[in-house]
This record gives sequence, structure tokens and C-alpha cells, in this order.
Amino acid sequence: MRYLWKSFGFIGFILLLTGCALFQKNEPAPDSGIIYGPGFALSLTAPEGWELREQEAQKRSLFAVILPKGKSWDKANRRMYASIAGIDTAADEGHHDIYDLMRRDSVYFSNIAENVKITTIDTIIRSNEREVFLRKVTGIPKEPYKITAYANEETMVVMVGFGAQTEKLFNQTLPQFYRVLSSYRFFDRSAKVIIPDELNE
Repeated sequence: MRYLWKSFGFIGFILLLTGCALFQKNEPAPDSGIIYGPGFALSLTAPEGWELREQEAQKRSLFAVILPKGKSWDKANRRMYASIAGIDTAADEGHHDIYDLMRRDSVYFSNIAENVKITTIDTIIRSNEREVFLRKVTGIPKEPYKITAYANEETMVVMVGFGAQTEKLFNQTLPQFYRVLSSYRFFDRSAKVIIPDELNE
């Protein structure tokens, strides 16, 4: 009787492992990645149906590119990406703070086309009291509907962007972009203990 109980216990254990394996197979892990820079790293997670594309990012000198699965940069009608810009408070020229950088981008976008419109749509205060500014830009030929989140990281600004070809696609994908933004983490690699920088929900 004890042997029979052990046999049933062993079979039950195997079935449990099989069930867990099937569950994991049906529930794929999200596509996450850590992108390393000089003295820092970024972490992002692609939303469901999207994937991180390292080669596409390298081609365009971006830190990260997130595309719908199976789509290339040129074929995708919506794209997400991340880039960085340095801040030098001691420089006579350049970006002294995040506001200088946003002003520079506003001038750049306005010079691309006549009907460009730039709107402030949100400001997020993170747990470390650093700000994330969100700017919506419409009217750019290659990305008629675009949003950029500017995250202040002291000596640099991390920009997480999203562009779509139509207003309908933009509105449909905006919740996914916010999920990507909520997954964003900045790591100071010089620190002995790395604590994720959480965005307030």
C-alpha cells in the first residue's frame, strides 16, 4: 500500500510538472531587455504582440527599438524606440537641462513641416522625485502622430518614443506605450546596489 501511494504521488508530481510546462508554453514570457551604455543601463519590456529588435536599433543609433512582431522598421505602421541625450551643466553650449533638450526638439520638429503641432499631455513624478515629461507631436510626414517621454536622469535624458501613421492607430496603441513606459528602468552601473526606479501609476 505504501508503494502504491508513492507511485500515485510520483505520477501526480509528473502531471503537475507537465501542467506547469503547458501553462508556461501558452503564456509566453514578455520580451524584455537590458541595454547597456557607458556607466548606465536601461530596461524595457515590449507589450504583447511586439518585440525588441536589437539590429533595427543598431542601424538607427537608437538604444532600443520595439516593433510589432514580424514587422521591419520600414514596413511597420507604428513603432516604439528609446534614445538618450547627455546633459552638461558646465558647458557654454549644449543642453544644460531637460528643458533645453525639449526646446531643441520643439524647434527641430517645427522646422520639419509647417503644420507641426506640439502638445504637453502629461507629467509623471517618479518615486525618486524625478520627472517624466510627455509631449505629443502631430504633422511630421514620416510619423504623423508621435509621442515622446523625456525622463530626467541627472546627467542625461532618456527619451522613450512612439510613432504611428494614423490617429486611429495612435489611439489604439497608446495604452501599450504607457505599459512600455511603466516597464522602463534606469540603472546606475556604478552603484553597488541597484534599486529599480519605479514610475508612479
